[in-house]
Amino acid sequence: VVLKDAQDRTALHLPRVSAALSARSLLSLKLRFGQLLIDGAQLEIRRDANGRLIIAGLAFGSGADTGDNEAADWFFEQHEFVVRHGSLRWIDEQRGAPPLELRDVQFVARNGLRSHQLRLDATPPAEWGERFSLRGRFTESLLGGAGDWRRWSGVAYAELPRVDASRLRQHLNLPFALNEGEGALRAWVDLREGGGSAATVDLAL
Repeated sequence: VVLKDAQDRTALHLPRVSAALSARSLLSLKLRFGQLLIDGAQLEIRRDANGRLIIAGLAFGSGADTGDNEAADWFFEQHEFVVRHGSLRWIDEQRGAPPLELRDVQFVARNGLRSHQLRLDATPPAEWGERFSLRGRFTESLLGGAGDWRRWSGVAYAELPRVDASRLRQHLNLPFALNEGEGALRAWVDLREGGGSAATVDLAL
């Protein structure tokens, strides 16, 4: 399976897909899966100059059209979505940062009625640091659909065993001035309706 964006660039390549249909598909007359398992996915995520996230050629966030929001709703209605041994290319046109290539990407999304559990493990380039993990447990807003992730509440967790600060600051606004250095980070962030309400950070620099 190959998906291309509006500029005819390959945004998603899926060499192998295994799908298990959910019994709910027969009752709801919607295509839903008990599990979608993808091996070796090659995915591009892009943030354009206007701040929109474009994932596999689909735009999410401000300015995204109705069809793309429906695609997000459909994704977060699937029971389990698994990616093994994938690769991810992150391009940030808003910051003008160089592209970031991640390899051996393992991603799992488990979705309940209004709950979502996400986990991403990936290995950055050697000059960036060591393999890292991002995790989250979230609950949908009562007023939004499954794909309205900007209004979710829950806890996000990040673990970076070793990272180069000069590389990291190309993609993130650090809370202090730092031109170079190496460090390790663990962070727990409480989110309420999509906004940060509290954070705990364990930092070695």
